[in-house]
Amino acid sequence: MALTSTNFTIAAGGLALLCLLKHIIDHKTSPTRKTTRLGGPPPTSFLTGALMDVLLHDDPPSVYVSWTQLYGEVFRIPLGIVGSSIVLCDPKAAQHVLSKDTTLYVNTPGRTAFIKQLVGNGLMASEGESHRRQRKTLSPAFANAELRKLTSVFYDSAYKVKEHWETLIAQNDGVEVVVNVQEWANKVSLDSMGKGIFAQDFNTLSSISPSSVAPIAKIFESVAKESAGHFSRIIALLGQVMPLLRYLPTKGKRKRDMFSKEGRRIAKLLLEKADDEKVGDENDKLASSLLLKAQRMEAASLEEVATQVTTFLGAGYETTSGTLWLMIELARNPSIQDQLREELNTKYPTQDPTWDELWYETPYLDAVVLENIRLHPILPELIRMAAQDDIIPLSRPVKTAQGNFVDALTVGKGSFVTVPLGTLNRLPVLWGLDAAEFNPGRWLGGGISDELGAKQLQGYKHLLSFSDGPRICLGRHFALAEMKAVLVALSRNFKFEFEDPTKTELEIHFGGFAPRPKMKGSKEASIRLRVRKVE
Repeated sequence: MALTSTNFTIAAGGLALLCLLKHIIDHKTSPTRKTTRLGGPPPTSFLTGALMDVLLHDDPPSVYVSWTQLYGEVFRIPLGIVGSSIVLCDPKAAQHVLSKDTTLYVNTPGRTAFIKQLVGNGLMASEGESHRRQRKTLSPAFANAELRKLTSVFYDSAYKVKEHWETLIAQNDGVEVVVNVQEWANKVSLDSMGKGIFAQDFNTLSSISPSSVAPIAKIFESVAKESAGHFSRIIALLGQVMPLLRYLPTKGKRKRDMFSKEGRRIAKLLLEKADDEKVGDENDKLASSLLLKAQRMEAASLEEVATQVTTFLGAGYETTSGTLWLMIELARNPSIQDQLREELNTKYPTQDPTWDELWYETPYLDAVVLENIRLHPILPELIRMAAQDDIIPLSRPVKTAQGNFVDALTVGKGSFVTVPLGTLNRLPVLWGLDAAEFNPGRWLGGGISDELGAKQLQGYKHLLSFSDGPRICLGRHFALAEMKAVLVALSRNFKFEFEDPTKTELEIHFGGFAPRPKMKGSKEASIRLRVRKVE
């Protein structure tokens, strides 16, 4: 008998009910009852608790900041039928969890199921010894010595955008043109990633016919254009503890299947190509070198390598949001834009900075990029599950639900903990009263002040934008180099401003693998800026 939409709805509802009943029984007998009871925001929904108050907000980290003012730096957020999670806005507590990621604190069952469904059982899904081994295999390929060779790749992608924009301006009025910078940021990211990591040209910035664009680029484009509805977000939430819900035939599931299939096809081609290449050739592309090393590591299987390729496709593409936010912040802050342009034109009037100069001789460029990733991390938060009972230390005592003050938290096995990376990057107690403002100056003159609490954070440059500990992002320097190359090529040649100065409100787009900004009211991830030639 054919499965009608009605039958499917009944079946899906029955499955969800069974999963819910199992979860309720498990919760009642769970050791999570050992966890310190804390105050926190009240639930606004039976299904999702208070989580949608965060997800549906235009600026999710600001919600957590406001809750710290009401409930302290550590509090409980209700997640509806999923249960609850302890939110750690205390730097000492957050560092404790991040330092024990993959061992004491692990991905939730639902997140693990989602990752495996999308990219396989690779670096993102693995825990403990498996994660350590895979990371050890992959780390050499992302060392600065290897990335230095890719400087020309980053510039090549950035200057192709410059050429396209100059053509569009010439076709318009010769002075300016309005472009969707979201689209161009996507293309820069895909082409840099394709050439730099996979030794392939995805042709998103090529002038040849659209038919030559790689299928993976078209998949990413369709993902960016569609927004996840309330139902998809609820399924994603419930999937944290009911992994079977991730397999419902939703639109998001179909997109994930397309991505996974295409990613594995690319991986297979790369592995076949890798068999014909020699280890140690200085002309090897990063991907070839990475795959050859991993393939010949005794402990690494071909399936793991193929899975990592798919992982890097997804994670690398989401660095797009970093480049996009840079353009947005420059449009919001013309004086910062002018100061950046002055530094680059003064030091490099006729040539581009070398790799070393990008990192050590361009302080204002570095400050702009650091401030950008501080306010706009790719992943705003991490949710982990305690694999065993634990004691979490605190920087300052917190008040429990019973009114007592404690200087450490008891966490029972199976408890959820949330590390809000974006919030810790902008807490006033850590970053000062201007924590929510885009201010590159905070990074100049010796870096952030010793008087601020931000130095308690041990991530990259005292930021948690790339997480920290065993799961700190392997590709962080790749992402930062790409952002800097884009700024060098574009800020010296163009000025950015919003298409309509009276309409600059943004909101969060949920549709890709990570949230990204869009113009308020837009159905797709679109940021339209007026781009004007610099005389």
